[in-house]
Amino acid sequence: MVADHIANFIISIKNASAARKRSVEATHTKLVEAIAAVLKKEGFIESFDVKGEVKRRIVVTIRYNEDGPAVSEAAKVSRFSRRVYRAAKDIRPMRQGYGLRILTTPKGVMTDREARRNNIGGEVLCEVW
Repeated sequence: MVADHIANFIISIKNASAARKRSVEATHTKLVEAIAAVLKKEGFIESFDVKGEVKRRIVVTIRYNEDGPAVSEAAKVSRFSRRVYRAAKDIRPMRQGYGLRILTTPKGVMTDREARRNNIGGEVLCEVW
């Protein structure tokens, strides 16, 4: 059995936002922490913290606007059975610029806007809007 930590993390944030929870906890990996850092930088979450020494967990504080949660939807794009790669010229804005794609590139985990600006392609991990 293979655990998809990225999908679990993204869906946990989406479900916690819909349920108006203040925070959510998920399994920690370096990639999940990098995704959390991108989400924090882009304003989709308030903060995150890594807890534990042996069995590490990441605790994310959900951000809410006056209209509701900052994350209304989230989806995993690449899967174990079907990886999705985009060249820099093929990365298009999502949801008229209100959405966000997170890519893993040779220069690290970054948003679709940063990848276009740096002219770098990569694997599309997830979409958040």
